[in-house]
Amino acid sequence: MSLTNDTVLETSMLSSSQINIEKNRRSTKRFRPSVHCNHINKQTNEQCTADGFMECVHCDQICCLIHITQHQDELKHLRDNLVEEASETYITLSEMQATDSREQLQSNLALWKKQMLNKIERIYDKLLEDIEQSFIKVSSNFELTKKTLANEFEENISTKLERLSTKCDFYPHELDELRLALNEMHIRIREARTSIINIDFGNGNTCLLDNDDTFEYNNNIESPKIIIQTKPDIERILNGSYLRQFNIEIDNDSNHIPLLYDTSNKHLLVCNNESNTIELFNHEERIGGGFWSKEYSLITCIKWCPYLNTFLVLCSQSLYALNCSQEPFNIYPITQIKPINGNPMKYISVNNDLLLIKHGHGLFIDNYSLEKMELLKRWSKQDFYPNNENTIDIHRIELYSNFYLAMNVEINDDNDVLDLFIVPNIQHIRRLENSYLMLYLPLNNYWIIKQKQDNNQIDLCLLDQNGHIDQLNIINSENINSIRSFGKHFLLVTRQNKNSIQMQLFHIDKF
Repeated sequence: MSLTNDTVLETSMLSSSQINIEKNRRSTKRFRPSVHCNHINKQTNEQCTADGFMECVHCDQICCLIHITQHQDELKHLRDNLVEEASETYITLSEMQATDSREQLQSNLALWKKQMLNKIERIYDKLLEDIEQSFIKVSSNFELTKKTLANEFEENISTKLERLSTKCDFYPHELDELRLALNEMHIRIREARTSIINIDFGNGNTCLLDNDDTFEYNNNIESPKIIIQTKPDIERILNGSYLRQFNIEIDNDSNHIPLLYDTSNKHLLVCNNESNTIELFNHEERIGGGFWSKEYSLITCIKWCPYLNTFLVLCSQSLYALNCSQEPFNIYPITQIKPINGNPMKYISVNNDLLLIKHGHGLFIDNYSLEKMELLKRWSKQDFYPNNENTIDIHRIELYSNFYLAMNVEINDDNDVLDLFIVPNIQHIRRLENSYLMLYLPLNNYWIIKQKQDNNQIDLCLLDQNGHIDQLNIINSENINSIRSFGKHFLLVTRQNKNSIQMQLFHIDKF
């Protein structure tokens, strides 16, 4: 069958129509339904009214052909700028060199050195003058004391000597009176010689040191002070009348003192392990207290911490801070402090920003920073007593001025000694046999200690900076088991009797 021209024309027209329909269908699939261009003029804030051409792949906005092209040009320009900046950055990085500021730093250091030397020279000159003035003052007081003692010698001793020298027969009590007068005079003379001039360098009193050139001073630079050291009149204070007394009953069958306590300037915190209670006192009366929960475990030591302004309560397995400024007490654990291998924590000492913790009988002693609450140093017992074959138990540790470490130590279960060290290099400077530390008096640089004599009598004594020990004549000193400073004007003395513990408050009018 042959096709006519009309048939061919009709077929061609049909094909053309189908092609247009197909194009429209494809156009519908490629382009979204007609919407206005989303471009907004930033200056006039007017939106473009042209039909959208296509969607931008970067910001998902539909723009007309003009604005999509403009947008693409902006992106290309931004890209080119970033490429150029990256290239410049790479060049800068490759050519970069360390800044040499040594000359300026050295100049600044030299200036600081000059200023410090000038300052030290001024301090040195002033201290020289202070030494002269202090010596004049001490000499004047000494001459007055010497004159007074000479007059007393004439009145009390010379007359006795003159009377005895002219007698052929005399009674024993007359010799006893002369001996007693001489002994009292010897004590007065020794006391007159204890007023000395000293230099406090701020890191402790270096006069306690042996002549050892290996000692290294602390890096902290403090201005030294000239001090006139005088013997504290502990005898007069403790033999006088106490202001008030706190009585705490105890089980008379106890082989140990169940009482732990410490003082701040305002408060006395007492823990009675027998009744498992804590009590708070001020200088006049009991002001609070309560039951100590057993979940906190047994209390082994209490210390006032001025740096944290709180009491620290040490238990065998944990350390707690106790804020007594409000009722009920606010107690929270210090989680950074932990026992070592299950060994109980037995004792703590606090001085300035340092905290010492004794584990067991001195198996380890940890030195913590209270500022960062982190471990600075851990000593073992061998660090203090190397190559020692004796059985050594460390009972009490006390840190003074971040410089002295005093330790009450028991050797072979029968010999009590007081050892003094310089920290942190563990330099042993003194051992006192049959002695026990009671209190350190920083204003006078004296230690109050208890010392057992050969006849088993226990005396309260003063230890001065040169190692000289003076026995104190204190009434019933044998039952005194501890002394604390209770603020600047009070001493708290604890005495143990058969059925109770007495805590007596004495006023300090002058040291």
